Amino acid sequence: MSTPSLDTLLAQLYEMAPQLTATRLSLLNQMAVALQAEFEGSPNKDSDFATPAFYEYFASRLLIHHAVVEEKLNKKSFEYIFRDALRHDENTAHLTLSSVHPGADLILNGERFSLKTEASRSLRAAKITISKFMEARWIRDKDELGLARDSSRKLSDHLESYDRIVMLRAAYLAPGQVKYDLVEIPHDLLMLATRIEAKDITLSKGRSGGGSAVVRQDEEAVLTLKFDGSVEKVTIANLLVERCTIHATWQIPLTITRFERSQEGYGQEL
Repeated sequence: MSTPSLDTLLAQLYEMAPQLTATRLSLLNQMAVALQAEFEGSPNKDSDFATPAFYEYFASRLLIHHAVVEEKLNKKSFEYIFRDALRHDENTAHLTLSSVHPGADLILNGERFSLKTEASRSLRAAKITISKFMEARWIRDKDELGLARDSSRKLSDHLESYDRIVMLRAAYLAPGQVKYDLVEIPHDLLMLATRIEAKDITLSKGRSGGGSAVVRQDEEAVLTLKFDGSVEKVTIANLLVERCTIHATWQIPLTITRFERSQEGYGQEL
């Protein structure tokens, strides 16, 4: 979408501002201050979608988000910002309905994207966790052979429902910053998980069933499949970031004051 000229935008702002209440003007001012903040990071010059226009728009939305919210961006907000940043760069992008495109969250110029977030306190810079890669009611009461057989088929079906998987990883930095990495996990790396055999699986000792399997490529462990029978899901852990593509990074300052952080105990979380 084309951006109006600076003169047009200023005229619109001057026209609207007197109509706002003091509370709303205060919020507008808070966001304007945040948008002037300096931040670190850069897009990957080889990225096929994280262009300078995409990058600036995404950064601006992150700055606005953290002008009023200390919490890291959640998955649904990420989906909308990712779509809007793509559209800002004049791409055709829309979010999907799961009943139409199961597994895919967004369509970009015909390509199906699965979008994920990772923002736990235990996030590790070098290894990715996808805490709920897919639902898996079929895990219960399976032995090694049954898990290997069913996971191969179910994972293949799931991975065939989208073309690319992109994750926004977020971690608090001290003092008062959030670091975001936009990471693409290679589809063919995940496809390696469909080739596990019974001998690769270690069963869980609990009554709910499940187990885990280390997936290797060229004899190197590249990820771990975890079959959790208690909550009927498949988790991917220990996925090597070095095997992925980082499309962009941002280090966004939090505009909440030091006093507010100390009063809320927020400083201890950073």
